[in-house]
Amino acid sequence: MQMHASWLQTIEMDNCDNFNGLGILKLLQLCKSLQTLRAPTVRLEFFLDDYDLQQEWGCRKTLNNLSLSIECSVERERQICASLENQASANQGAVPEIAPAPAISPYLVRQRQLFDRIATLTSLRVLDLTCSEKGTNLEFSLSTGLDRLWTLTHLRHLDLRTRKERIGHREQPMSRVLRVLTSEEARWMANEWPDLKSISGLVQTQELDAKLKEFVTTLTLLRPDVRV
Repeated sequence: MQMHASWLQTIEMDNCDNFNGLGILKLLQLCKSLQTLRAPTVRLEFFLDDYDLQQEWGCRKTLNNLSLSIECSVERERQICASLENQASANQGAVPEIAPAPAISPYLVRQRQLFDRIATLTSLRVLDLTCSEKGTNLEFSLSTGLDRLWTLTHLRHLDLRTRKERIGHREQPMSRVLRVLTSEEARWMANEWPDLKSISGLVQTQELDAKLKEFVTTLTLLRPDVRV
């Protein structure tokens, strides 16, 4: 595949057992003409040290459809959340010149690096970030780096469902990524993504927490053209 990387425009992988996330990153780096990359079952474990998230993606000007399985274990997600809580606690009532900088989880750093790479895909129209039923997705909040994606002004469709939900099993609890969305994120999306038309994965049930309900209500009010 590397021999043809310069002219490949569409790559679709489903149930591809002999391909991993490192291979996906290599494709994103090498394929300068790539327009569509669909690999919803290939796990991209971005928090692993082997993943070079500093390397530029060659398709940053051409890619308009990206579908990946972003995987983060519950344990690492807890570390990201704990890091955010430590930062928030340190900032409350502290004098900036005196207060020491709170420790940042390396997994939170890695997530922000991944957001930085996605942010370079300025032609992106479809962003499909799945996760397995046992994993969790990216923390999709402003505090974890969502604001880095302000460059995706052509984004039309955002999909955050787990793979189990995609095949019709709604009893599976939603990935925590859906529960960190608040009215603040809704206002940001409404302003920064003018072409946005739909967000999939927000299954509206009685189990939705108050913050997610605020997200749906605020986004619907500000952008009635967006389907959630």
